[in-house]
Amino acid sequence: MVGQAKHYQKTKVSTPDLRELVGSVQLARAKAFADDGRALQGLDLRACDPVFYLFFTTGTITLDGYKLLKASGVVSMDGAQLAAFLADNDIGITDGDFDESAAKSWINIHDQ
Repeated sequence: MVGQAKHYQKTKVSTPDLRELVGSVQLARAKAFADDGRALQGLDLRACDPVFYLFFTTGTITLDGYKLLKASGVVSMDGAQLAAFLADNDIGITDGDFDESAAKSWINIHDQ
């Protein structure tokens, strides 16, 4: 799985953001780097390795962005979907309400 997350406060995620993810993975697979591979250190893709592309944003995605996601097979979540997923799984929820400290604690535990 290879993923990218975006947090834009004033703009929506659009097709260039999605193309950047897909293009970066394809260039990494071809071992074509501008910086001798430092930026993608740890990403070692072989020619036939399956790759699942994940794209998450806390904001929104343009209509063209959604069209490209559907056509390309990239798995995505926008801010509303991400919030629903977290709430449905009781992540950052205490007594039925959002709890920022509980959310940060969950992130810290799983950020390894």
